[in-house]
Parts: sequence; structure tokens; C-alpha cells
Amino acid sequence: MGVLGVGAVAGLALLEVTIRRSDVGASLVLGLLLLRETGFVDMGVAAGPVRIQATDLVFVVLFAAAVARLLRMDRSTTTQRLLITIGLLTIWALVRGTGPFGIPAAVNEARQFLWFTGSALYFATVEPRRELLDRIGRLWLAAAVMLAVIALIRWVGNTAGLSGGFFGRDDDLRVLPAAMTLIISQAAMLSFPFIVDRTAGWRRYLAPGLLVLIVVLQHRTVWVVTAVGALLLCRRERAIARRAVTLLLSVIVLFTALAFALFDDAEIQLTDQLATSAQSTATFEWRLEGWRALLTDTGPEGVEEVVAGKPFGSGYERTLPNGRTVSGHISPHNYYVEAVLRVGVAGLLLLVLIYAIALRGTSAVSRSGSVGAGLLTPTVLHVMIAVQLVFYVTYAPDMSQAMLLGLGCAVASGDTAGARPVPHRTEVAA
Repeated sequence: MGVLGVGAVAGLALLEVTIRRSDVGASLVLGLLLLRETGFVDMGVAAGPVRIQATDLVFVVLFAAAVARLLRMDRSTTTQRLLITIGLLTIWALVRGTGPFGIPAAVNEARQFLWFTGSALYFATVEPRRELLDRIGRLWLAAAVMLAVIALIRWVGNTAGLSGGFFGRDDDLRVLPAAMTLIISQAAMLSFPFIVDRTAGWRRYLAPGLLVLIVVLQHRTVWVVTAVGALLLCRRERAIARRAVTLLLSVIVLFTALAFALFDDAEIQLTDQLATSAQSTATFEWRLEGWRALLTDTGPEGVEEVVAGKPFGSGYERTLPNGRTVSGHISPHNYYVEAVLRVGVAGLLLLVLIYAIALRGTSAVSRSGSVGAGLLTPTVLHVMIAVQLVFYVTYAPDMSQAMLLGLGCAVASGDTAGARPVPHRTEVAA
């Protein structure tokens, strides 16, 4: 058997396991994000006119597993049908773009939408049982801890004069991108109940430590996301919030003092950079001008493009009021604008409807207690999904955020007996 044969057998085996075990799918998504952040995964290999990336392979596995699960169901749920419709709009925009702009340009722009839809659809087909949600919650915390370790290693390396490659720039505390910092923020929300749990051990200090890390990483959008998430959690978990706030603030002060003691000139550098980050509005103003230009100057034309979006590959080039031209390869830094441009008003409305169903469903389930988990509860999942809507104002989602949305859709429709796979179970005990 040749290399291709071995690869095919391994791929089929992985597909079968992914169909049966959703925590394996979650491990693929989160593990790939960690490997890409560390630079241990090659960015792609040439395959004809396009380059196949590792994320493309994970997408194929998740999408194929989702299709296999859907075929075993006697009927699909509303959110599953809505996600499939967004997928069809994406494919239609991709097909329309391959002719005038070429296959590589169209595929490169479509990737993000395909990854998001495939991941969300896969996790929307799970059975939201307590043990599964717990396992995925532990995987999320493990990923956040690994990201925290990466950030600390990079800071230590930069202090020692190392820069470039894995260590990035030596003059910047922002050693993780916003998407990775969002994962850390959501892990802090996930670990919030540990603060008042005397049996949690070291996990009691996880949320405060992660919050300090979020502040130092200096992504203002994630600051806002974290604040919104904390307010939502305190509103929905008032009994825990009253006992946790004092302890949380005390531990944050302790972590901050310890950081200043360990790193020379850390207080001055951090204070200066945080002040600059908090006061600067140039980045947001530049993005706002770009959104306006994309929607008005070079936006959709005609009924078809308004409804279904412009074809993939058409780029995002825009000219700002100061005469500066932004390259078409630079994204709009707003997922809502990006959705209108590529899947049209129809696609954006479908996305909003999916979020509305997921948020309403997780809220209702958390109140009724019909689906519970010791770690990733419907309440926490509700908050982790809600803060995505804030994050999308300046950034686009990745597969990990699609995973949360899919889980929310599954929880929202978890009591729908007709959506159960027949006759096979999609999960097996760990």
C-alpha cells in the first residue's frame, strides 16, 4: 500500500472517530489553532492552482462527519437547515468568483466562510449531553492554559532579547492575536464559578490569572468582550457573583504585583502601553472609514449582489478619505460588513437568526435545567456565544467560535426528539 493508500485509510479512520466522538472534533479544532500559533504546522502545500492548508483538511473531516450525521437523522433542525443555506450561499459566491478572479483568489477569500459553516454545522449535530459538554469545556480550558504558556514564553524570550519567528517582536506586549486572546477571555468566563469553589484547588486562581493576561495583551476589543461577558455572568449567576467579586479583585491585584516583581521595568512599560492602547482611536477610525468605503464606494451593485453578495475573489480594496488606498487582501476587520459583501443581506439575516435561536435556546435551557453540565453549562455557553457578537464588530470568527455556536444550536434543539440520529448514536462514552 502506497503513501496515498495509507493516508486514505488514516483519513477514513479519523472520519469515523469524528462522527462518533464530538470531543475528537473539538480536539482537532483547538489543537490545530495551537499548532498554527506556535508555527509547528506548515501553512500549506501546493495542489494545482490552490494551496491546501491544514485547516482545510480539518474542515473536510468536520464537514464530511456533519453530512454523515445528517444522513442518519430522520429530520434536521431549523439551525442546521439555516447553516446549510449559508453554506449554499457561500458556494454560490465562490462559483461566481472563480471565472473573473481565478480559482486561487476566490478560494482564499471563501475559506473563512467555509471553515466557519462547516465547524458550526458539525457541532450543531451533536447530542448535548452533560459528559460531552464537560469534556469540551476541559479542552477549552486546556487550550487557554497553553496559550497563556505561549504568551509567557514569548514575554520571557523578548526580555532576554529574543525576537522574530516564534517570539515575534521584542517591543510589543501583544504577543498573541485577538482571536487567541478571545479564547483566553472565554476560558476565564468558563472558570468563573471555580473562584468560590473551595474544592477546585489551583483552578480557583485560573480566572483571575487569565484576566490579568487579557489586560496585558492589550486587545481593546477583547477588553470590551471580557467586560460584557463578566456583566452577563454576574447577571445570570448572582449568587456566585456576590461571593466572587471580592476574591477576584484581590487575586488580580496579587497577580499584577507578582508580574511587576518578576520583570524589570514591567510597571513602566505596561503602564505606558496600556495608556496608549486605551487612548488611541486611530485604528478604529481607520476601520470605520474603510467599512463606509466598502459598503458605498465599492459595495454590492444590483439586486443579486445586494441579496447574495459579491463573488469571492473581488477583494476588499478601498480608498479612505485621506487618499490612502488599502490593499484588497486586507479584510474589512468587521464580520458583519464582510458577510454583507460576500453572502449578502440574506446571509447576514440568516446568521443573525441562527444566533438568535442559539442564544434564546441556551437561555431557556439554563433556566429550565433540562440540559446541565458541571463545567460548560448552558448559562456559560450562552455568555460565550453572546460575546462573539461584540468581537465580530472588529474581527472575523474562526473554527473555535463556530464550534461554540454549533454547540449552542445543539443545546437549543436538544429536546427535539425528531432530530436524533437513527439508528446509530453519534457519541460514545469516553
